Amino acid sequence: MAIGEVQLVKVVEGMDVDLGKVEIVDSAGTNTADVNDASATRATTTHVLATQHIDEVGKVGGVTLNTLLSGEDQTNDVIKTEGQFTYANVTASGATVVKSAAGFLHSITFNTAASGVTTVVYDASGVGTIIGTVLPAPSAVAQGAPFTLLYDVKCLSGITCSQVSGAATGSNLTVSYR
Repeated sequence: MAIGEVQLVKVVEGMDVDLGKVEIVDSAGTNTADVNDASATRATTTHVLATQHIDEVGKVGGVTLNTLLSGEDQTNDVIKTEGQFTYANVTASGATVVKSAAGFLHSITFNTAASGVTTVVYDASGVGTIIGTVLPAPSAVAQGAPFTLLYDVKCLSGITCSQVSGAATGSNLTVSYR
């Protein structure tokens, strides 16, 4: 059989098969996998067929199952992720386009709330689907304490905040999005 040819062998349960030796060599001539059958004395050995290089200490491609992934916490069996968001501070009256393309609205923080309505719209034009209409409680307005509304929603055509109803034009908002 020539190099590069493969011979197919049908194996039936209980049948002895003599494969000899199979060697897989990469373009640089480096042996990347060996498969050896048992010896004539039926001595057993470990047989490995790898699709990547295995170094002398058993690492496949230089990585083992014990190697940590970025953000992996094997002790607690979790992958740690970090939500990173861009922000926009909205203080102007009228409609303010926060994002003009598809994105993700994480939250809106009312840093200073006024006693009017703030409308959050799922569109850069300001006339699309309303995500939320917020009328801060009089106690929140009186105390001046900031509060945050968590949305975590996809916005396929932009995000607009509209402060046009009554005294809402005095609200100071921080919109977190990506």
